[in-house]
Amino acid sequence: MIQRRSYLLRKFVFASLKSPLVEHIACLIVMAAIISVVPLVGGTPLFAQASPSAGEEAALREARDLISRHQPEQAEAVLRPILAHDLENAVVLTLLAEARIDQGDRDEATALLLRALTASPNSPESNNALGNLLLEEHHDPEAMDRFETVLSIALT
Repeated sequence: MIQRRSYLLRKFVFASLKSPLVEHIACLIVMAAIISVVPLVGGTPLFAQASPSAGEEAALREARDLISRHQPEQAEAVLRPILAHDLENAVVLTLLAEARIDQGDRDEATALLLRALTASPNSPESNNALGNLLLEEHHDPEAMDRFETVLSIALT
């Protein structure tokens, strides 16, 4: 899995260096997505924070599932108790931001992502999510900065 990830990153880095700006941004988006979602052994994200408890891990999986099924209110109900115990949990803040995006509250999502990045500046998931949000709002240079941050984290 790690070798495959490394191969894909090298391929996209090479492609992005020879591409016009629009293709460069697209390549950065793909690279950021690869980095932030490709799991290591046991489904743990590559740049996970401190190991969550078994109950917290199950809650995070449930929240991700609810978000993927466009049930953001239920996902928030699962995530809020975790956040109450750890106010700076970048994973939870990022998932809450994704739920807020699904509800159309982009301002709150942006605030949550900035808070997540304050707590964990090297979080690929948070940088990728903010990059996607900025790109949707046509803030291409700022989005590209976020995707380049994800790439630089992965290559170090």
